[in-house]
Amino acid sequence: MGPKITIDSATLMNKGLEVIEAHWLFNATPEQIEVVVHPQSVIHSMVEYIDGSVLAQLGNPDMRTPIAYALGHPDRLESGVASLDLFRIARFDFEAPDTGRFPCLRLAFDSLRMGGTAPAIMNAANEIAVNAFLDRKIGFTEIPAMIESVMNLLPSRPTDTLETVIEADREARQLATTWILMKRGASARYLGLPSRRVRRAKMPATFRWRGVASRCCDFPSASANPCYARPSVAIRPSSWWRHCRSAAMSRCWTNAKGRWRPMKT
Repeated sequence: MGPKITIDSATLMNKGLEVIEAHWLFNATPEQIEVVVHPQSVIHSMVEYIDGSVLAQLGNPDMRTPIAYALGHPDRLESGVASLDLFRIARFDFEAPDTGRFPCLRLAFDSLRMGGTAPAIMNAANEIAVNAFLDRKIGFTEIPAMIESVMNLLPSRPTDTLETVIEADREARQLATTWILMKRGASARYLGLPSRRVRRAKMPATFRWRGVASRCCDFPSASANPCYARPSVAIRPSSWWRHCRSAAMSRCWTNAKGRWRPMKT
C-alpha cells in the first residue's frame, strides 16, 4: 500500500470509502451496509439474503486475488496466491467499529446520508488532510477534525452535472487548505521560520486571510495585491510569505528586542 492508503487504513476512512462504493455498486442504503472489524483479515465481504442466509467471500489477504479477478472477469486466472488453510487460522473474530476512536468512518456514513456533493467534499478534504499529516503539518487526530469542519462549512448540492461535482471538489480542497493555515496560524513549517519567532509575531489588525487586502503593502488596488485573497480563492502560503517577507514585513515591521513591532511613519 502507498502512504495515502496506509493512513486511510489507520483512520478507517478506507472502509468509509468502500461503504460509499457499495452504495453505488449494489444500490444499497446506508442502513443496509455494515462495517465489521475482522482481525484475521480472511473474510473480505458478506452478503445477507432475505431468507437469513449469509454468503461470505474468504481468501488470504493478498491483493493479487482481486487484481487477477479484475483482469480475468468473468473467468478466473491463476494468481499465485497460496490456498487458504482454515485449520491454521482456527478462529474468526468480529468486532463493531468504534466511531468515537475512528470518526472518519462516521463522517463517511454522514456524507452518504447527506447525498449530493457531500461525499465528494468529504473525499477532497480527506486527501488534503492526509497529505498535510504526511508533511507533518497537522496531527493525526486533526485529520477527522478538518474533514468535519469542511463538511460543515460547505453545503451539499444536487449532483446534476459533472461540473457540479468537480466544483465541489475544488472548493473543498481550497477550504481545507485555508483551514490548515488558520489552524496552525501560518506556522513556521509553512512560512519557513523557526516556530519561536512565529509565535511572537503579530499580524497587523488590518490584515485578513480572506476578504480584505492588507494595508501594509503599497499597491494601487486590492486586486493588484498578492496578499489579497478573495473568499473563493485558496491562499498559497509559499508565495504569500515570499511576497510579505520582501514587501510587507520589511516595510512595516521591525524586530525590537525579539518582538515584532510596527514601524513608525
